[in-house]
Amino acid sequence: SLQEVEKIVPAQLESFESITGKGIKVVYQGDTYWVGSHKLLKDFSASLSDVLAEMMVQYESDGNSIVYFGRGTEVLAVVAIADQIKPTSAEAVKELKRQGIDICMLTGDGQRTALAVSGKLGIDRFVADALPDDKEEFVRELQMQGKTVAMVGDGINDSQALALADVIDDKNNKKHHQQAGYDCHPRERLGKLFGGCLLLFQTDTGMLDFLFFEGF
Repeated sequence: SLQEVEKIVPAQLESFESITGKGIKVVYQGDTYWVGSHKLLKDFSASLSDVLAEMMVQYESDGNSIVYFGRGTEVLAVVAIADQIKPTSAEAVKELKRQGIDICMLTGDGQRTALAVSGKLGIDRFVADALPDDKEEFVRELQMQGKTVAMVGDGINDSQALALADVIDDKNNKKHHQQAGYDCHPRERLGKLFGGCLLLFQTDTGMLDFLFFEGF
């Protein structure tokens, strides 16, 4: 392992805290270190140089997720991460829209990143900077409008919304969960387009009204 090769000795942390929807922070030798999104950057009142800020705009506009690493109010490092979008994903979105299913992407990423990714996928509606409570409220509002809502999610930040949605696909658990009253009908072609993690769902009143997911 890298730890053995580089002879890295794990740091003895004084404390560790996971901040839902934002990142983590730890205390080491009296200093507070943190890793997370721009939300955590703001929480610690950390600022970027003008040059670095311009770079972040470009990275986000290209669809990258940005992770910040800092100590107190100081930014120590920035990492740009690009999720690989499956070549067939845009086709799958187009097919779902053709069938009358509204699609929305909810993401904890910022506005520029969300705009870039949704554009590549052909998704007209998205919500950026979404925290777990925001995703849950999004599902609740749609249900109050009488819509049947399905969700595809893959992380702890999706758990609240997944628990509320009418039909869910928890990609981390590698299985589909079905609530009473809904029959799941897999469509093989669409399932393959989404890497085997999406089904279409048939209800008593017709096809699914609304699908949203947390990223691709």
